[in-house]
Amino acid sequence: MAGGATLAGGDFVQPAMQVPRQIQRRTDRSGLHMHRRAALDWWEASDSQIGVTRFTQIGILRLLTTPAVMDGKPLGMDDAWGVHDRLFEDDRVVFVPEPVMVETGFRQYSAGRTASPKLWADAWLLALTRAADGTLVTFDRALAARSTRCLLQGTGHEA
Repeated sequence: MAGGATLAGGDFVQPAMQVPRQIQRRTDRSGLHMHRRAALDWWEASDSQIGVTRFTQIGILRLLTTPAVMDGKPLGMDDAWGVHDRLFEDDRVVFVPEPVMVETGFRQYSAGRTASPKLWADAWLLALTRAADGTLVTFDRALAARSTRCLLQGTGHEA
């Protein structure tokens, strides 16, 4: 992961996966996730390593086994692992173990006196990105604004 590899910490993209009505606010007119096209374009254009972290791994597995995300047809645990494992058939995809020094950065990025439950995940991803000397690709403008190690992807759906 050293040398500026990219951490894919955002939404998992499964081609042709329809999104159920309950979460349509995050979709475009086709019923697909609103970031799907931009994420797929980035994935196909990337020629650098794409790092999958434990955090991303758990998110992928959780989403694949969630009925609301999978149009009422969640995958079983073994099938979800199979989809996950197929990601690594792409030679660019690597698993990024948690560096020893990530704890210090995590505490720095999460420091503050306010209660902010949504910032925990951002702080961990930023700390891991810094500890791994990588770049975090995201669609989240607020997250991207917190570090120069973030690459904000355009979506065509900016507010």
